[in-house]
Amino acid sequence: MADKEFPQKKVLSLVLCVAVMLSVMVMGAGAAFSDQDKIENTEAVDMCVALNIIGGYEDGSYHPERNIKRSEICKMICVALNGGEEPTLGTPATPTFSDVRGTTAAWAEKYIESCVAQGIVSGVGGGRFAPASNLTGSQLAKMLLVALGYDSDIEGYTGNAWDMNVNVRATQVGLYKDLEGLDVSAAVTRDDAAQMVWNALQATEVTYKYTLVSENGQLVSKVELVDKTDDQGNKLTMLKDKYNAEVREATLDDFTYNSDKDEWTYAVTSKDTSVPASFTSAQDFTNLYKQNVKVVYSLKASGGVDTFYGMFADESVVLVEGVIGDIDDVTAKDTAITVDDVDYKLDQAVTASTKAYLFHSGEYNLIDLINKSPKMLAYAFKAIDNNDNGKIDFLVVYPFAVAQVTYAGTKSFTVDYLQESVLFKGSNSSYKFEDVATYSDLAEDDFVVYTPAKYSATGEETFTKVETVLAGDVTATRDGEASIDGTWYNLIGDVNVTAGGTVKDAPVVNGYIFAADATKAVDVSDYAVVIKTEKGTYSNTAQLLFTDGTKKIVDTDKYYNYNGNMVTFEVNSDDEYELTSVIKTSPPTGSGFDIWATPTDNKFQAGDLDNGKVKYINDYNIADDAVIFMKDAGDYKVITGAALKNTKVEQTEDKVYLAYANENTNGFDTVQLAFIATADEAVSADHSYGYVTSKPAQVENSDGKLVYQYEIWTGDETVTLTTKAGIANDSSVKKGVVISYSVNNAGEIDTVNVLNSNFKAITAYDGTYLKVYDETQRYEITDDTTVIYIDADAQEGTEGGAIKVASKDASGTYYNNVVFVSDGNDVDLLVVDVNNDIENKM
Repeated sequence: MADKEFPQKKVLSLVLCVAVMLSVMVMGAGAAFSDQDKIENTEAVDMCVALNIIGGYEDGSYHPERNIKRSEICKMICVALNGGEEPTLGTPATPTFSDVRGTTAAWAEKYIESCVAQGIVSGVGGGRFAPASNLTGSQLAKMLLVALGYDSDIEGYTGNAWDMNVNVRATQVGLYKDLEGLDVSAAVTRDDAAQMVWNALQATEVTYKYTLVSENGQLVSKVELVDKTDDQGNKLTMLKDKYNAEVREATLDDFTYNSDKDEWTYAVTSKDTSVPASFTSAQDFTNLYKQNVKVVYSLKASGGVDTFYGMFADESVVLVEGVIGDIDDVTAKDTAITVDDVDYKLDQAVTASTKAYLFHSGEYNLIDLINKSPKMLAYAFKAIDNNDNGKIDFLVVYPFAVAQVTYAGTKSFTVDYLQESVLFKGSNSSYKFEDVATYSDLAEDDFVVYTPAKYSATGEETFTKVETVLAGDVTATRDGEASIDGTWYNLIGDVNVTAGGTVKDAPVVNGYIFAADATKAVDVSDYAVVIKTEKGTYSNTAQLLFTDGTKKIVDTDKYYNYNGNMVTFEVNSDDEYELTSVIKTSPPTGSGFDIWATPTDNKFQAGDLDNGKVKYINDYNIADDAVIFMKDAGDYKVITGAALKNTKVEQTEDKVYLAYANENTNGFDTVQLAFIATADEAVSADHSYGYVTSKPAQVENSDGKLVYQYEIWTGDETVTLTTKAGIANDSSVKKGVVISYSVNNAGEIDTVNVLNSNFKAITAYDGTYLKVYDETQRYEITDDTTVIYIDADAQEGTEGGAIKVASKDASGTYYNNVVFVSDGNDVDLLVVDVNNDIENKM
């Protein structure tokens, strides 16, 4: 793109930058340390890295906050003075200092000796150098000034006032540039040390001119400090002298990417005709697109670029950054944009034709972008001042889309776009891994950010993983926003959630939720079932079953003939209940329910049951935490959805009334509230095994009815359970017997069978399989086998034991040593007596 197509200072241009979001893109000059975000002097650190003066640690960090050591700075200066190359240095036969050779600082001895020989540094007294000690700003400034050619003795960098003299000169030559607030008497950090070294590299080197003059009849030598110059008389910086490198102003106009070489070619323009038109580098500087920059490079003697060290922003300043949704609507003639209630002035007022320039790939109307494109709201932006006047010249960005992986194979994958983009078509698309840039562990159901090739810095279609995928409670909502577990997020397009509901599988990019599997808020606390109503002379009453399972007789404002119906209720100022029947086909306004239904013939449908066990209601899924009112053979109670799905009922006798919330799990709507009336007793679909460890007792239940109480050892714990009202105690159920039992949805025993006739003698056992006396079949003990160890003598359970082969009597007959139940192949139950003699004790 030619520069004339992007006239800065005249049109408001836009490039959306999501590099902070895309892991394949690197911000800045490219040092890219693991703690890059902690570096304040990024330009200086990046340039010192590019010039091979400073590096990071083995773990990939830079640790900008750590103090620079005296030994470290000696190496940095020696390398800088040798043009970034490792210098060839020697060490004296007798070390100058006693605390370097033979210590952990021995690696730095040659650099220390070289700096001492050049007068750059000296010891701390007593024959010591203190290589691991910190360095102050003034001390580093002195070292850099000497490296630039200043003489310590001549300039007064020794003696009592040395630091004052150093700081005056350091300020003059710019060693403290961009370090406002630096405490020069404090230890200097690695971050600030890099800035001072970079400042020194750009400073002019000096030398001394000695002249003999006559004073009072005597010849004396006078010393004059002069700038070093090159053959053309130009001032010579350390960067030019040691690296033959230039720092020149330019504008980054465009770039191309070579995927085979993994490098960019940057096209620049400059008022300085000596600046090359392009530079090639493996470093990613694409975030500086269309900004004023300084390029750092060296030239070959024959012409052309020898080494390109990098580029950094020059005058261009990021005034504000965020996402498009942060910007208030704009109109023609606006002279500022408002971002999060703060106004930022524009270099030129908005017009109806003001264009947004998409990342080196075209134009889009600015007003439309900000005002009329909700699907662009999550695009990140940077507002750039390109001429240092404090006003925005352009906003800069990349379009992207969010998708979900629907298939991931070995060679290709398919994604489904969650929102159709305004700038490019989003559809269900398949891609070959070899043709795109993506991450190694891409998997089905991942949410991904997609950048089309023409908007990508590398010119490749790019997929990066969405790292934030929410699941939680919707605690509040407001226009276009939702609070999930107390944190506010923006909503894109048609994403809709309800306060009090929940979300899952909600991908978040740049603070926006792009999709959500949301449940609606359903408050069932004001629902009840009417057990019985009575009409009185002075008052009317109703016995209600509430969602928490409690039953209560209440006064009503009038007589309601709602026996056996589900109702909603309100309590008036006289503490009377006002009831409304909910057996209808449309849910009450604001209830949170989508549909109320009465199944055909008031019965379960054939597909709802599996061998009598409830699977669905009207083909709707049943939420595990659903509230299920149940009239069970005349007894009213409340159970959970999970308990209902473990219940057997008689299909031909059941009446079902229900409401469901549109939770939409895998395409199925989900029941959150239901009332089921069964003519026959509903029983648990499962049964359990146990060993009775106490005599059954008769107790009164919560309804005031007499029931039986058992203490049962299950193999892991002793549980205390009561029977369902109306079940007579079987006299064979007593302490010391093995039983199978089922528990209804109210937690009551509703069936009991004594298994003491199931005695067997184990004749062979290998840890997995066993045989029993008088049978040839081999039975397998599986993970589903219930094994209960007991002490039959003490009539109590034990926490462990061993399965053994049975003993024999004198005649060779086996003693039965287990209670054994099998389904024909596997062992269902094995009750083992630790004394290996169960039959004679039970």
